[in-house]
Amino acid sequence: MDHDTALAIVTERLDRLEAENARLRAELGELRDGVSTHSDTSEHEQVMSRRMWLARGAAVAAGAVAGGAALHGRAAAANGNPITVGGSFTGTATTLLTSTVPAPTPTDDIYAAFRAVNNNAASGTGLSGDGAGFGVVGRSAAASGVGVRGYATNGFGGQFESPWADLVLGGDIARGAPTGDTDRPHTYGEVVAEVDHVGFTSTLWYCTATGLPGSWRRLAGVGTAGALTLLPTPKRVYDSRVGELPALGVKTPIPVNAERVVDCTLAGSGVPTAAVGLLLNVTAVALRATSGYMSVRAAGTPLPNPETSNVNFTAGAVVANSVATACAAGAVIVRVGGRPGTNLGSDVVVDVMGYYL
Repeated sequence: MDHDTALAIVTERLDRLEAENARLRAELGELRDGVSTHSDTSEHEQVMSRRMWLARGAAVAAGAVAGGAALHGRAAAANGNPITVGGSFTGTATTLLTSTVPAPTPTDDIYAAFRAVNNNAASGTGLSGDGAGFGVVGRSAAASGVGVRGYATNGFGGQFESPWADLVLGGDIARGAPTGDTDRPHTYGEVVAEVDHVGFTSTLWYCTATGLPGSWRRLAGVGTAGALTLLPTPKRVYDSRVGELPALGVKTPIPVNAERVVDCTLAGSGVPTAAVGLLLNVTAVALRATSGYMSVRAAGTPLPNPETSNVNFTAGAVVANSVATACAAGAVIVRVGGRPGTNLGSDVVVDVMGYYL
């Protein structure tokens, strides 16, 4: 309905209401005259006349209220009022809809207590939830039930967006790894957040095959390296040789059984301090040494016992090797090992090829 048509309807209703009010005012005047001039009327008749006068007055008030409503449109419903399709409603208490519906069938698998359908074939939303806390909350008591299900024949089954966080998995319920679910069968495609409320950590799992407990892949967590980001080109972040770039850090060979911290976030490498792992190329330039080895580990971690080796070199050799290692804020420790007296140490060159985050 366009604006002009709606205005014409409202105007017509107001004209009828004004005519009715005029008629009621005239009748009210006649009643007043009758009450004041018939002094010999019985007390009972006077009371009845007053009651009739009050009833007519109420009708006049009702007409005025109806006119105001016609001018200002439908008022919002409050607690206890029915919901009307196409209306706008306000409440301060929970609206509860309880229903017993049958189980899904092969021809209709979306049985629900409440369904919101938008028949606009081009665009639109079936159900929208807005809230300062949670927009939509779904809960299922069945072992294989679904709290909230989104279904679209063409488009997105669900869309979540927020300037804070688009989606949160896991909440108030502590949840262990699904690989330990001996009493819960799982279906391929399921996603589970392992939640630790004591350590305030979470691990994300994805089910690849149906079973008890099913086949699972750990996607992310405090004990995982995350995704590997490869740099467009390798970036040199440290070279202990004098006169070689980058001009960062100590410019002397690493003595035998000594170590040096290398910050791989420097020299414009692009490695973030949040990185949990690094893909490096470590080169031993052992022009003054006899033989030895180099090991790489995350900064701030103790030396393993027994020691490990990432690069082995002999006297006068230049040996490089690829190293994947954990890091601490993008920093690692490079250690030179060997027998004292026979090893004069070695220069080291560190190139970054990528990082894990």
